[in-house]
Amino acid sequence: MLGIYLQRSFVLLSLVGLGISETCRDTWTGFSVQAFHGLWDFFKLSVASGVMLALEQWYLDVLVLLAGMLENPELSLDSLSICATLMGWFFMISMGFNAAASVRVSNELGAGHPKSAAFSVIMVTGVSFLVSVILAILVMVFRDVIGLAFTEGQAVSAAVSDLCPLLAITIVFNGVQPVLSGMS
Repeated sequence: MLGIYLQRSFVLLSLVGLGISETCRDTWTGFSVQAFHGLWDFFKLSVASGVMLALEQWYLDVLVLLAGMLENPELSLDSLSICATLMGWFFMISMGFNAAASVRVSNELGAGHPKSAAFSVIMVTGVSFLVSVILAILVMVFRDVIGLAFTEGQAVSAAVSDLCPLLAITIVFNGVQPVLSGMS
């Protein structure tokens, strides 16, 4: 943990040093009041994003809490953990599309090509949707063996198999949502 803080401190100090050095005199002219221009709008967007992330985390925490209150909490939490792990892996694919789409749309808009940006949004959303549907189909096809990749327990594997239809629906929804949030 200390290594991460040292690394980030080094990067921050390097950026500050580069900013105030003579090599960057054309890009940074010093501190000014203009740095605070638009800060309120940025703050409003940040608060909305923070609330959304907090609600998502609370949703997952409540889901784990409720799973722990079921009849067989160990089985419930084991199967939920496996499904959450799979969802996390599949979510990373969507986040990759999010980053790619965000850069592509920004570049097209910056170049003054709004029609190309709109086409890029449609294409990346469609591709992400298609990939998530394929992943959901694979989850449903391999629903009886997917839990065995994580555990040797037949009861947990059967519980994961029972949760796979919900996991497939979640994969499809979470396949499109990150891409669209990257466009906003």
